Amino acid sequence: MSNRPVFPMLFGHARKLGDQASSPLNLIQLRIEQLTNASFALLHQVSTTMTFKNTHHLVVEGALEFTLPETATICGYGLDIDGTIVDGVVVEKEKARITFEKEVRKGVDPGFVEMVQGNVFRTRVYPIFPNQTRTVRVIYQDQAQINQLGDIVLSIPVQYNNKLDSLDITLMCIQTPNNQIKPQLLVNDHEFVQTDGRWIAEWHLSNVESVVGDQIISYTLPNVNKQLIYGIETDIDNHSQAYFAINYVPTLPQQTIFNSFTTSKTICAFWDASLSRSTIDNRNLEINLLNELLKIWLSNSISLKLTLVIFRNVINEKKIFQLTNNNDLLELINYLKTIHYDGATNLSELSSMVDNESFTHYFLFSDCLSTIGNDNDPSMYDKMCSIPIWIINGNYLYEPVNYSLINYLTQRSSGGYISRDKMNDDISSIIDWINSIKSKYLTTNVNQNLIQDIYPSHSVILTPNQGRFLIVGKLLSLSTSITIELEFNINNQIHRQQFILNPSDQSSINVGLIRRLWAQQKLQELSVFKDKNKQIILDIGMKYSIVTDLTSIMVLETLQQHIQYRICPAKSRTKLYNDYMKHRQTTELNKQNKFTRLLNSWQQRCQWYDKVITDTDHHRGYLWKEFSTKSKSNVGGFGVPFTPFYSSLLSNSITPQSTTSISGFSFGAAPVTTSSTFSNTFGSTTTSPFTSAFGNSIPAQSTTNVSTFAFGAAPSLTNNSFSLTAANSSNIISSQGAFSSAIVPENKTVDSNSTIILKEYDPQAPYMSRIKSSSSLDGAYEIYLSERQTYRQSPSFYFDVASYFLSSPIIGQTSLDIFNNQYTLNSFSTNVHIQSSILTTNEKSNLYGLRILTNILELELESVQLLRTVAYKLTEMNLNNLAENLFRKILNLHSDEPQSYRDLALVLLTSNKDNDEIFYLFQKIIDGEWDISRFYDFEIPVLHELNCLLAISTHHPNIIDPRLIRHLPCDLRIVLVWDISESMIDLSITEPTSENCSQYHSETFIGGMMNQRTGGLKEYLLRKAINGTYLINVSYANNRQQTGSFTGVTTVMITIYKYYGQFNEQKQILTGRLNTIGQTIEIGKVEFGDRSQEQIKLELEQYKNEYQRLLNELNKSKHAATNNSIKMDITHPNVSCDRCNMTPIKGVRYKCLLCPNTDYCNQCQLNDDHPLLCIKDSTQYSNSILLQNRCALVHLNTQCSLCAMNPIVGIRYQCSCGIEICEKCEFMCTHDLTHVRAKIIYS
Repeated sequence: MSNRPVFPMLFGHARKLGDQASSPLNLIQLRIEQLTNASFALLHQVSTTMTFKNTHHLVVEGALEFTLPETATICGYGLDIDGTIVDGVVVEKEKARITFEKEVRKGVDPGFVEMVQGNVFRTRVYPIFPNQTRTVRVIYQDQAQINQLGDIVLSIPVQYNNKLDSLDITLMCIQTPNNQIKPQLLVNDHEFVQTDGRWIAEWHLSNVESVVGDQIISYTLPNVNKQLIYGIETDIDNHSQAYFAINYVPTLPQQTIFNSFTTSKTICAFWDASLSRSTIDNRNLEINLLNELLKIWLSNSISLKLTLVIFRNVINEKKIFQLTNNNDLLELINYLKTIHYDGATNLSELSSMVDNESFTHYFLFSDCLSTIGNDNDPSMYDKMCSIPIWIINGNYLYEPVNYSLINYLTQRSSGGYISRDKMNDDISSIIDWINSIKSKYLTTNVNQNLIQDIYPSHSVILTPNQGRFLIVGKLLSLSTSITIELEFNINNQIHRQQFILNPSDQSSINVGLIRRLWAQQKLQELSVFKDKNKQIILDIGMKYSIVTDLTSIMVLETLQQHIQYRICPAKSRTKLYNDYMKHRQTTELNKQNKFTRLLNSWQQRCQWYDKVITDTDHHRGYLWKEFSTKSKSNVGGFGVPFTPFYSSLLSNSITPQSTTSISGFSFGAAPVTTSSTFSNTFGSTTTSPFTSAFGNSIPAQSTTNVSTFAFGAAPSLTNNSFSLTAANSSNIISSQGAFSSAIVPENKTVDSNSTIILKEYDPQAPYMSRIKSSSSLDGAYEIYLSERQTYRQSPSFYFDVASYFLSSPIIGQTSLDIFNNQYTLNSFSTNVHIQSSILTTNEKSNLYGLRILTNILELELESVQLLRTVAYKLTEMNLNNLAENLFRKILNLHSDEPQSYRDLALVLLTSNKDNDEIFYLFQKIIDGEWDISRFYDFEIPVLHELNCLLAISTHHPNIIDPRLIRHLPCDLRIVLVWDISESMIDLSITEPTSENCSQYHSETFIGGMMNQRTGGLKEYLLRKAINGTYLINVSYANNRQQTGSFTGVTTVMITIYKYYGQFNEQKQILTGRLNTIGQTIEIGKVEFGDRSQEQIKLELEQYKNEYQRLLNELNKSKHAATNNSIKMDITHPNVSCDRCNMTPIKGVRYKCLLCPNTDYCNQCQLNDDHPLLCIKDSTQYSNSILLQNRCALVHLNTQCSLCAMNPIVGIRYQCSCGIEICEKCEFMCTHDLTHVRAKIIYS
């Protein structure tokens, strides 16, 4: 099927993604039907039916994303099929998406609605034909409000932003015999009319012009019982039981202010400066509230200290404001108005900022929607919750908000949520709320034999002026009245209220509102820990037909679809439902024996691997080069010259010949030996690790030499650290002994040993020319912010600009910068905040780059394509913790794609994570049932990787059939993956013979092989490389995407392994994007060739050093084990470990030579890279200055001439040239070592 763009159907806000020229579908008809039951009018149901018209000439998919109020939940969904609205059924969320995408590929009529995150929902509909319409119906249940008079107010949003052909609105209030009070509309030009015991108000309009701003219809129901309202609804599954809901307004006395006489407040304000909060009007509302709040406190002579923490994808800045007057306050407000809103939201970083400083309040300015970082477990915020957290959010009602996390934080901390509506209250009432003693609901006292499953199940803070407290539960008996007692803590006094539930008071009209309210209240508690409560959430969503984090509502058309996917139709489709029940026992067609296919494909790869490549084959390969230059016009379909001589060569059979065995180390091509043991350069004999793991399954000629250290790249002579620039560093990342290096762009300085040369990604976009024209990073960033106004919705824009910043060259890097770089990796992942004023140029470039890159995550929630785009770039940058988090999200969203498992497994392998999970992920791919039309033989490259892992692992779980176990090391392996499996991306390798290996010419004379049909992954393999250059090209062949938010580009990640699965393995990664179909880009080249004597000596020295390092590690471990019992007998009085808080330290004590007054125990010192002083007995040298608290050594009126420390703390050095040097700079030897220094301890 041809490429098909996705046009958004708007509901209250504009489309997000902007890489593709698109326009929204026109909403031409809107029908709204509202229903409430006056017996418990706090609940009402709203049905919104929308008709969209496709005015374009293409068949399109409609994607509608919308928000609902905090108290609302979707309980119904319908789609027009053959002119009739068909009801959907509740399906597991992941199953609904998989079913939808499979049916779309067939061109049929599916549709579904799902929860994205927080209060954001999405519906997808296909197909919408040119100049045709589709109708979607969304039904949701919401709660009413109670005004200051105690009356019930029901509000119905009517949102549209274009001219409508028709607008129909029906409001209906079902009355019970004892309640005939007329509803009152808040608009004067209309009123309710009573018909058959129901009050109805209707509007039927045509040619309705669009209206700017919120459009809401509201009406009131006078509340006779001002304090208590309750409703009872029979359980449709068990008519002897019922659900109940109680709305109680406790008598709250005037708020008691507990700290009105406080003379000082210390506030920590967390300010979310991510891209999603870039609406300046909303932020100004928050700033004004903060200004008024602080101004009143200052006027009451309260001393204020405010610590402002600005966070985005990382915590960027921590600034302290001492507020003593209005001028200080003005400085704070002006500073807030200059903040740039850019980057993703990482709320998990906030827990790292909770230190020993005593705060009285936390202010969190955010919508609490985290788009990056570990946000699966809100318990990480428990330490913060010891102090009241006040969450302030100026977003409109229809904008996304994570209410679950907001409720969790505010309830646990005894804080509160100040929404946009709350900001309209008088500022003094907000201050009284903050200062007051919080009243709480504590518990409900009932007869457990008569009532159960009461929610909320924990204590809840009562919000002033909210007007109500809502509680739900189940009645186990309808035969008798039941006494129930609510218990509150009001102004530190226990308040109890008893009343009677009479089951006979239940409405005769059961519309299911209370039943769903009970399920909704239970889900509200469970969804905070949705991973832990996954199965319970799923069961509730399925039983009560509501959309949750794990359930969606789906519409299918035919009986065959329902049978195929085992989805029971809605009972409202009576005939289809009955037919399905008859066919539910129908057996499915026998599936292809997957293992047989897998084994055959793996044996084919082993046969390719065992094929002997002779000199004759090499000669044939070079003939390709000769004939490709002389006979370009006489070429066949796959580029093979049709000449008589060449045809005869092709017809010749290949005769296996013996190969020469090589013992010891070999350079250039991978060494080959006839024995599983060898004598290494250092004189010891080592058994191959493959012997025990794989037995005799490996032919003798394929056994690869290994040394005593495991497979990996040759160790670099540079420091083993990440210097915050992937483009300029030579990283060594250990992965079970496997090492990898970052990218070295072609136009940058390349190490003499580097033989993988990748081109730097350059998109050649007009905005990039303007950004590159700046002579400074800050200037380039300002230009980016200016350009962002035009390209704000474009993922490609952020990817391109981020790639530029992340590959910027190092400017003016000092030796101290190099030292500091070793300790700044965590600032992009955990627990370290960044002070931009002291960043090196290289650090700032990466800080900007990562911030810009993560903006992509803000454009659309739970978009797998965008998540992969960012994750692949993070993988390239070796930021594996952040990449792992995104790959886990992708796996949760797209568990039907084997690529999701592979991506996560490889990033865990690179991070040295637990092998058991990695083996599990690989096993899921090999044993799983995948769509064979999309992922044919995807398991084979994964089997290759799993066998490599088994070869280097000491733990060999029995996870695959022994016939699939064989390690196949290769001189060259190139793997290409991309963000959407429906895209068709081609990989082609031009070998030194000029023969091109691609999916159209999959095997070459020198032994190169390309997999042909694997969707989402392309792989090139060469067992034994010949000398020369291998050129790598990638082409955008086609895009068959049928679903989702097609952004118009495809992000690719290419991983190049040299000597894959061997002791000297090298790995490099590059990401880039392809814009248009037919585009071909040159990725780079890999070079094999003879090395000079000097290079051989250098490599031998590296191997020797690595051997000695591992030997030292082994001896160290043995020594530690032998002396462990002796060491633990030693104690260091009055000394605590600054990492694990062991007091006193037992065993050997380690004192940092750079960080004053910092000590570690024997276990914690292993995780520190600073120089440490080993102290076995603190009493022996107790008077030594090295054992003292050097923080007390303050040299007033002195400043370090190298790092500007003022005053100098610790030992001071005075150089003969007249400059002052601090202890750290002296240790780093940043000043001329030939100069004479004076060591000054006390000034």
